[in-house]
Amino acid sequence: MSRPEGQALPRPMTIAVLFAALLGARLLAAHFVAFFQNDEVSLAAGAAALARHSIADIYRYGPQAGYYRLVEGLALAFGSLRAIPIVMTWLSALAGTVMPLCGLAAFPDQLSRQERWVLAGLLAVNPILWMSSAYGNSAMPSVALLVLGITWLSNHPGRAGEAAALALYAAAILVRADAVLAFPAVVLVLYQRYRAPGPLAARIGPLVLALAAVYAVLFLVDARMASTVHAVTEHLGDSRFLTHFWDYLLWSTSPFILAFAAVGVRELLTGRRALLACVAAWCLPFFGFYYATTTSPRYFVPTAMPLAVCAAVGVVFLASALGPARQRVAAALLTVLATIHLFVGLSHFSPGSLRNLLQQGEFETQIGPV
Repeated sequence: MSRPEGQALPRPMTIAVLFAALLGARLLAAHFVAFFQNDEVSLAAGAAALARHSIADIYRYGPQAGYYRLVEGLALAFGSLRAIPIVMTWLSALAGTVMPLCGLAAFPDQLSRQERWVLAGLLAVNPILWMSSAYGNSAMPSVALLVLGITWLSNHPGRAGEAAALALYAAAILVRADAVLAFPAVVLVLYQRYRAPGPLAARIGPLVLALAAVYAVLFLVDARMASTVHAVTEHLGDSRFLTHFWDYLLWSTSPFILAFAAVGVRELLTGRRALLACVAAWCLPFFGFYYATTTSPRYFVPTAMPLAVCAAVGVVFLASALGPARQRVAAALLTVLATIHLFVGLSHFSPGSLRNLLQQGEFETQIGPV
C-alpha cells in the first residue's frame, strides 16, 4: 500500500542527525558517576550476582528476567562487571532516544506529518522519559521495544515485518513483564487492519504460543523464576508506601501537556475514533493495574507514547484554531508551555525565592529522588 505524499517519513539523514543530537543530550544528563535510585542499585547487584553465579536473592527476578540476562550478557561481553552500571545507563539513554524518533513514524495513516513531528517533540521533552533515561532501569528498554513494535505494526508492514514487530513486542515482555498489559493495543492495531478474526488469530496465536513456550522453559531450567508470582503479589500488596497515582501522573506528563492531551481526546472523538481506541487500549490496562500501587512516577513510562499522541493532536488543533494570522504566535506559546517543565519546577519547591523554581523541583519517592 503506497503512503500518501503528505505522510512521507523523514529522510534517513534527518533521522540520523536527530538520533545523534537526542542521544547526546540524554547522555549528558545521565548519572554515570554514581547510582541514582534504589531500584538501580538492586538491578545492578542482581546482574552481578548472575554473572558470578551467586545464590543471592535477586530483586524481582522473574518479572524482569530478560533485563537481567541482557545486562549480564553485555557486561560479560565488555569483560568486566564494572561495566554493569554503564551498560544499564546506556540502555536507558538509547531507549529514551528511540521512542521520540518512533513518533515520527507512528500511525502514519491517522496522524498528519505535522502531528507526528509534534509527537516526536513531546516525547523528547517528556518529564518521565527525561528522568528515566538518566539511570539504569528495566522500564525504558522494555517500553522502547514495545513502542518500536506498535509503531512498526501501525505502518502496515508485510508478513515478515509483522512477525518482526511482534517479536519486538515479545522481547518487551521478556525484558519487563508488565509490557503484557499493552496486549489489547497490539491486538487492536492488527484488528483495525484486517477486520477479521482469522488473520488476527494467525498472527496473535504464534505470539502467545511462543511466549508461553519461552516462559515454560524458563520456569523449568531457571530456579530463580520460582519467585515470579511472589514478586508481583508482593508489589501489589505492599502497604508500606502510599500510592500517588494522580500527582505522579501530573508530574510525569506535565500539567500543560495533560491539558493538551484532553483537547486531543476531544478532537479524536470527533473524527479519529479508531486511533482513540488504540490509545485507550494502550493506557487503560496500565492505569488500572498500577492505580492502587503507583509508588513511582516511572510506572507512567509505558503510557508516555499514547498520552503524547493525544497531546500532539491537541497542540496542532490549538495552533490552527486561532487562524493563519495568529498561528505563529500560538505555536510559540504552545512550545513554551510544552517545554517549561524542563526549566522551571512545577511542584515541590519552597517559597521565598524565584531561584527555588529552578533548583528545588525534586522530591523523594519509594525508589529515590525524582
